This record gives sequence, C-alpha cells and structure tokens, in this order.
Amino acid sequence: MKKSVILLGLTLCIFGLWAQNGLSEYNFSYSVNPYLEIADGTILGSEISEDKFFINPGNFNGSSSVLTGPGFPIGFEFRFDGYRFDRVGISSNGWISLGNSALGTSAINMTTISIHNPLASEIDEHPNEVLIARIAGFARQLRAQPGSSIRIKKQGTAPNRELIVQWKHYRRLNATGESLNFQICLQEQGMQVCTRYQLMQVSMGCSGEIGLRAAPAATATNFANRTTTDGWASSQAGIAANIGAILDSTNCPVAGATFTWSPVPNIHIQMQGNDAVISWDPILVDESGNSFIPQYYQLYSNSCSTSSEDFSFLAQIPYPQTTYTHTGVGLGASRMMYRVKAVRLDD
Repeated sequence: MKKSVILLGLTLCIFGLWAQNGLSEYNFSYSVNPYLEIADGTILGSEISEDKFFINPGNFNGSSSVLTGPGFPIGFEFRFDGYRFDRVGISSNGWISLGNSALGTSAINMTTISIHNPLASEIDEHPNEVLIARIAGFARQLRAQPGSSIRIKKQGTAPNRELIVQWKHYRRLNATGESLNFQICLQEQGMQVCTRYQLMQVSMGCSGEIGLRAAPAATATNFANRTTTDGWASSQAGIAANIGAILDSTNCPVAGATFTWSPVPNIHIQMQGNDAVISWDPILVDESGNSFIPQYYQLYSNSCSTSSEDFSFLAQIPYPQTTYTHTGVGLGASRMMYRVKAVRLDD
C-alpha cells in the first residue's frame, strides 16, 4: 500500500482570534485551453443591456439601480478569502459579486463607488464588508450590441462542479466594431477562480480590471489583479487595485487564454469557551494541481515547542469532514499550533 500525503498550511492560534490568507497569497497561473463557449444555461439581459445588475432570479432583465438581492445560486459552497459563499450577482460591466443565502434577500450587495472599477472602489461604510467580495473578468464601461449575451450556467458533478458566467460579443460604450468575449468561472475543485478569453477585439487601445477583491471595503488593499503591459501571456501582478490590463491590437489574449487563481489552504481556529474549534479548507488537489480525493485527514498539534517539526498526533478525521473540536485546550495552553495532513491510500 502506498500512502500519499499532502500537507496543509500551518496556523498559529492566539486565543480569541483566527487567521486566514489574503488574496495576494493566492497562487496564480496562466494557461491556454480550448475556449468552450456555453450556448445554454440562463440568459441575462438583452442586446441593449447597459450598466445592468443581475441579482434576482425573478428578474432576468436586471436593474440599473437595485444593487441588493437574493442572487443566483452558485450550485455549491464556494470558499473565497476564507469565507463561504453560495450566491452570485452579475454586472453587465464585466464583473461578479459573491454572496451568502443565509442573508436572504440581502445575500448579494453590489454597492460600489464605481460600477466600472469594482476592484479599486473604496466604500467608507458598507452594511456587510464580507459582501465586497468580487471578481472581474474585464471590468470597465461595457455595453451590449446585436448578437450580445450574458449567460450563467452550472455544470459538472461533485466535487468537480463549476459555475460559468459568460459575456459574448460585448463592446465598450460609444465604440464600434468591437467584440469582447470572456468568462468568469468558479470551480469547486480547489476553490479556484478562472477568467477565460476568446476574441477580445477593440477599435482602439484600452484597459480593464482583471482579478479578485475582498474586504476591507474602505481600503482596496486585499486584492489580486493582473496587468498586461508585456503581453497577456506574461502578465504581472498589479501593485495597486486600480491597475488594469492593457488591451489593444497587438497586446491581446490568444483564444483560450486562461488566468487561474488558487487559494492556499487555510486552517481556521475559533474558541468556544476553553474548546478550540478547528476547521480547514478541503484538500482536493495535489501540489501539481491534479485531482486528489483524500480518505481521511490527520490533525497534529504543537503547544510549546518553537520547532515547526515538533508536532504530536491529535486525531484522525474521516473525509469529507473538515472540522474537529479540541476540548479543554484553553485550560492549559497559552498558544497552540495545528497542522493538517490529507491522506490517501493507493494500491
């Protein structure tokens, strides 16, 4: 029997607090894959859509003024920046917003200072900062035209489900002869975010926001975006949230160009009295990005040593459970470090 083990990151617990990674710690990769245009799913808006928000399954035409609503189901629980989301809202201007059905008719809140610059917008007062979570495929002032469409589709089976939001044949406002075609994809496997591109044709050079944004709302400091001044195949991480991707006749993506952001797995710790409730992101891919379904997790702890290698076995947890309660730990430890391993036994 061969044992395959994957190590999940280490977190230090200071009682009463818990840690998570920011978006800047997501791993980024570029690839070229066949662009699979979706021709089914749900159509949103029309060929004259402009500055529309789609946040209510009861209104496929969208609204220019209503920014809060129940959202569209993602189809699975999607973890983003340490939080759990299961709803999505869509802007015709090339971006989406994440939400949670537990908030009912306020599951989605797409409030932003600029509807054309969602990653850079700073909002001093937001009713729920977690809902500032948003993803831009090519965000700027866009408009539909004859032949345009926005579609949303859920596909696949667990644990490989995917939500696709697709913009087809969009253009910039007041521009002619343009065709912008791209997708934003949320993937259950590895909780990855992908933006995919087909024909991206503009009449003159421009830029658009591409990337991820999350709380805090008042400062655009938690982001991961891309700039393409040296070409889309050699994009660079932006040093500020307002830096866009350049698009012109020579600086443009090839068909199937794909940007992928993958989270570094997190361990979360919350104290309930003297008990530490430990939860962690599912490990569903290995270090090479290949599918990996563990049979169980092993949890280790370290309460006193400064050595990152000095851990003791604490518990074995069957897959797919991703939580464990370490009872009474607060009675005798001033700090605790935890490590999780995902284990699969291969023939």
